[in-house]
Amino acid sequence: MKHKINFDRDRLTLVGNLFTPDDFDESGRYQAVIVEGSFTSVKEQMAGTYAEKFAEQGFVALSFDYAHYGESEGQPRQYEAPAEKLSDLKAAVT
Repeated sequence: MKHKINFDRDRLTLVGNLFTPDDFDESGRYQAVIVEGSFTSVKEQMAGTYAEKFAEQGFVALSFDYAHYGESEGQPRQYEAPAEKLSDLKAAVT
């Protein structure tokens, strides 16, 4: 099952899709994974496909748009900043 979520990183709102197993129980414990694609991709591309497959195998899986891409905030758009992407990943883990 796919759920749209938001989380913050340095006053920017990042947008992701959280995939859960069909039999997901909020009181249960699950292994989790964050799936990201290449630096310029968005969550609906490769990352979303893999995250969905992980959920089918019982994982909770998150794919999200890096800052400056897709539905996430950040100006300028399509701004390539590897250090910011690392901060985005740290925020996703948190």
